[in-house]
Amino acid sequence: MTLPLDLPVPATGQWRLAEVQLANWGTFDGKIYRLPIARRGHLVTGPSGSGKSSLLDAIAAVLTPDKWLRLNQAAQGSGARADQRSLVSYVRGAWSRTVDDDEDRVVSQFLRTGATWSGILLRLESGTTQPVTLARLFFLRAGGSSNADINDVCVLERSAIDLRDVEPFVRKGVEVRKLRPPVPEALGTSGVRIHRRA
Repeated sequence: MTLPLDLPVPATGQWRLAEVQLANWGTFDGKIYRLPIARRGHLVTGPSGSGKSSLLDAIAAVLTPDKWLRLNQAAQGSGARADQRSLVSYVRGAWSRTVDDDEDRVVSQFLRTGATWSGILLRLESGTTQPVTLARLFFLRAGGSSNADINDVCVLERSAIDLRDVEPFVRKGVEVRKLRPPVPEALGTSGVRIHRRA
């Protein structure tokens, strides 16, 4: 889609989302997916099930405290689907829900059934200073099935980093002490800010 030429360019110095990276989040499976975001604005469109809500939920999972996080709000009508998506369903890669008549319950099918990691990275740019990176990294052990089983960490870095840089330190569990050095500014004066959510 081409934007009209008379559309104003966002002011320099205004922070804007510039890139989203996803790894093992919902059906974004098996590699790091990168979505560059146009500074003038971005339209996300596609058929049902193409990942629009998953993308919006990923952004919300980084920016919203868990106590206020409501996943799949973009697809909610009357709220009937409120219990279908959770952090666990996204980290596991739930892609289908079927009724098990023998056990009289709904069963989800997952892309990732063993121990798995998941990552969401948001890069923001102002056009005048270094980018800022916000990331949330998850690890779910084999057999983990509730949000309480997720080990996660949030990263705030005053430079551009990549999920590829941090993957080795979350693939087998979140290793916070080892996570700092691969982040470019971690040993400098600005430092990387890493914290676990309560």
